Amino acid sequence: MDAGIENELKHESLRNLQLIINDRQVFQPGEKLTGVVQLSTTKVLHARRLFVKICGQAYVKWTESRQLETTEFVNCENYLNDSRVLLEFGVNNNDFETLLPGNNQFPFNFVIPPSHLPSSFYHGWHKKDYAAIRYWISASICLSNNEELTVTQEFYLKETADLTKASHLQEPKTVSAEEYITWCCFKTGPVTTNMEINRSAYHPGDDILITVSINSALSSFNTGKVELQLVQRVNYVANSDYTADICSGTSHEDILEREHWSMEKNLLLSASVASRREINWDNVRLKIPKAIVPTISCSKCIQLSYFVQLRVSFRVTEDCIIRIPIIIICKPRDNSFHETRTESGDESSRTQDTNVE
Repeated sequence: MDAGIENELKHESLRNLQLIINDRQVFQPGEKLTGVVQLSTTKVLHARRLFVKICGQAYVKWTESRQLETTEFVNCENYLNDSRVLLEFGVNNNDFETLLPGNNQFPFNFVIPPSHLPSSFYHGWHKKDYAAIRYWISASICLSNNEELTVTQEFYLKETADLTKASHLQEPKTVSAEEYITWCCFKTGPVTTNMEINRSAYHPGDDILITVSINSALSSFNTGKVELQLVQRVNYVANSDYTADICSGTSHEDILEREHWSMEKNLLLSASVASRREINWDNVRLKIPKAIVPTISCSKCIQLSYFVQLRVSFRVTEDCIIRIPIIIICKPRDNSFHETRTESGDESSRTQDTNVE
């Protein structure tokens, strides 16, 4: 994870070296990413090579302590590794191209692969335990004195799917549970909870339609709060190739995981359900945030899952929790969405405006 996010670099012979991604910063699989490298020189510059590179990587890291041992768990996975040479001169070490003072522009483009790329994601970034899926473009120029200058620009990827083509994801899903309440030597119940959602896959911004019933006809205790929640589970995954005890130096052969749970949305249905009663809620709407990160299932070291959760609290025992897993995936961009503006030139095209000062 050594790629920076600076997209402009200054040098004594340069006014600036800048990397610009055209039109937008968020892309979908299968789309064309276009941009330009801007190279402004204040005096003659001798260069051997100019190239751009597209990269993607998932990375996780966490530590666990047991008695005197501290174990660090890390894992990484690379997704993209493609490059374009924009300027190259000669074969011998003494060969170089002379760039006159002025502005030089080098357009480039990459086609992002259409599948098997997880969405950009950051979790616990810059903390002791963290995970990230990042994508970036870097531009590097090799000078005649073998000095290499590099600038980097990050972009974001959102995985997509057309849910209308997956009929099995459009079917309702249900779950139920029974909870007996014990207080001292007294046992009552059960309290029966049922939850149904209208389907199991959604786009960001969609409403989840939920039907809930709670039957406490056989219970002598009132419930506490009844809440509908959208919860997120992040799994960090490390394997034996990337796991070692910091103190002892021993390695682990197991695949190890760490779970992180968080609440993305909460809706209070009731402050309490009285004993000896049955109550129903039909077609309650729970809206998925538009800016939510889509489900991630195709990464070997980061798994991101979502659940619709019904939580019924009790004052004298543990909460009753039932969950239904759902998929959240971005909607494919409309085909009429305008193409990025580089159709006019290939990677080797170049424009130069000299003697600007």
